[in-house]
Amino acid sequence: LSELNFTGCKFTWTNGKIWSKINRVLVNPYWLGLQRSVHVHFSTPGAFSDHSPITVRIGPLHQRNRASFKFFNMWIEHQDYKSLLLQKWHATAVHDSPMYVLCRRLKLLKAPLKQLNKLHFSHISERVRRAEVDLEQHQALLHNDKDNEHLLAQDKKLRLDLLLGFSRDTLPLDETVVCCGPRLDATSQASLLADVSNDDIKKALFSIGDHKSPGPNGKAFDSVQWAFLRHLLLLLGFPDRFVHLVMTCVETASYLVAVNGELFGFFPGKCGVRQGDPLSPYLFITCMEYFSRMLSLVSQNPSFHFHPKCKSLGISHLSFADDVMLLCRGDRCSVQILFQQLMLFGQTSGLDINSSKSSIYFGGVAASLKQAILLDTGFSEGCFPFRYLGVPLSPHRLLASQFSLLLHKLEAAIQGWLSDKLLVSVETFCGQEIYTE
Repeated sequence: LSELNFTGCKFTWTNGKIWSKINRVLVNPYWLGLQRSVHVHFSTPGAFSDHSPITVRIGPLHQRNRASFKFFNMWIEHQDYKSLLLQKWHATAVHDSPMYVLCRRLKLLKAPLKQLNKLHFSHISERVRRAEVDLEQHQALLHNDKDNEHLLAQDKKLRLDLLLGFSRDTLPLDETVVCCGPRLDATSQASLLADVSNDDIKKALFSIGDHKSPGPNGKAFDSVQWAFLRHLLLLLGFPDRFVHLVMTCVETASYLVAVNGELFGFFPGKCGVRQGDPLSPYLFITCMEYFSRMLSLVSQNPSFHFHPKCKSLGISHLSFADDVMLLCRGDRCSVQILFQQLMLFGQTSGLDINSSKSSIYFGGVAASLKQAILLDTGFSEGCFPFRYLGVPLSPHRLLASQFSLLLHKLEAAIQGWLSDKLLVSVETFCGQEIYTE
């Protein structure tokens, strides 16, 4: 057997640290005698598997179809952009429903924007070609230096992360959990059913970041099961009509996949809420509220013991979006109770634990007990200090240098608040004073 020539990745498998060429396309002498035109390409591993996807194309390469239209934020910075937009927006009269008028006018803008790109930003295509060459060179360098941390970091930027999601069977919600916390009252329900103004629509639309668009991104947002979300909203007292409107926005999402500049789809989503949608954070926080109530309820179990520093306040957990910190005394029973609730929440909502990003931090716990707890949970042991929401945490006294990253972020934020009427001069931060004028 002989290996066919190929393009793309020289290493076809990786676990992030080890690289190996274990995938090949082989042919026998009879195939070689046919003299068929064949093109083999190994794509970057990590999109759907730790192996490189292999594309084998038999016959001459066909010309790629016309590339789809893409809007580049750099166009906005051009001096002619605004005048061009205003001119072309009203150049053609369009009559029909408001949604049709909007879509039609947006479509009519494609041609003048493409012309703007051709005249003033044509060098972008050359940059793309150079980027492809850089990728080939990067693969060659990595072939000769597999352990180079800089090359490994560059490779991570080339990986794709695409997950449209799938629906699955989940456990039913426990109404007892929902009832242990507040529900919407009649006044709140009425406000949710109030008429929506044009200003409300504009405010929601403009709240989306300029460099963001709703879509899947492989985070926790993409795995929330729709049945769980719908049932939870109803149990919390949200009006039926409001829940119907929300779930219509969630369940009608579909996605396009760009492959070599060509769009394929549409692919309907089966679960999750779109990252970048202004509605999504509220829906995800609502899902996490159910988990919070689960923990509040189970903390009343006599077998559960609070962390000694949290007992007076009755704190069993802290959470920010999908980052959750569980707190308890370092005994096996208390840890098992929290871990069981974590697993039960996943089986109910569809949100699974990311074990690779989960750790247990011990303080004053015997080595034998540590090992038993780690075996029970399957998590790794973390070490202090660690960062939670950018803040270093440790049971020991921290050095001023360990706060340097946080202080730099605070200083950058303060500089952003400066205006003509407010001047803040930060002379020193640790143990000194902040002067304000």
